[in-house]
Amino acid sequence: MENKHYVEIADKYNTQLFYNDTKYINWIISKIIPIFSTSYTLSQSNKDITIIADIGGGTGNFTQKLADALNFIPSQKILCIDPNSNMLEQAHVYPNIKCILLDAIAFSQELEYSYDYALMKEVIHHIPKQYYNTLFSGIYKQIRHNLLIITRPQNVEYPFFPQAHNIWKNNQPPSEDIISSLNNVGFIVEVKTYSFLIKINKYVWFNMIKNRFWSIFSLCTDDEINNGIQFLTLKYANSEYLTFYDNLIFIIAKKL
Repeated sequence: MENKHYVEIADKYNTQLFYNDTKYINWIISKIIPIFSTSYTLSQSNKDITIIADIGGGTGNFTQKLADALNFIPSQKILCIDPNSNMLEQAHVYPNIKCILLDAIAFSQELEYSYDYALMKEVIHHIPKQYYNTLFSGIYKQIRHNLLIITRPQNVEYPFFPQAHNIWKNNQPPSEDIISSLNNVGFIVEVKTYSFLIKINKYVWFNMIKNRFWSIFSLCTDDEINNGIQFLTLKYANSEYLTFYDNLIFIIAKKL
């Protein structure tokens, strides 16, 4: 199902800190490559095989950077699966991407697709818990090797206003629920946590919140956003820059 929030911000999605900062993106890719390398090596003898499925890949911006880091040749494709046609419209321009207009659950039920590895980066919080077993059992049938889910904890260090912290906690699924469902369908699970130190001009950050750069802010009214930015402006009145850690949870589900 297409998320209205991403329809509204599709044209400026790639401009946000977490999706266009080269150092940050390269850091994430450096953590993914060792996990992907075994699967990639197994398939590169066949130049036309689909090696990776990026489920919830959006605009394909990160997807193509991953393909570049893995030295894909043009005929090697990453499936970029997303239910938002506005987002996928931007992904069509990339040479190593094959776009599929489906949501994650619908895609997982299509047995015509097979691939070595699947990536779900910052996607799992959009999927209700009651659909986990359906999603993961479908992926288990499609995949040849491993699924990587990148998510975040329920309590985060971001300089949010109090209401945003509460919304985040209430909408971010516990890792334990994800791991339990993955185990139920047959995956063997390993978990790693990584932290990246971010330093950002406070007005850039406030503007990101104003533009509702993450879907949690779509749950706030305009007045709540404005009041929240006022709260942060007072809280950080004596600071030009905000410094905080972005903590990422890597859930590696291995198909043996």
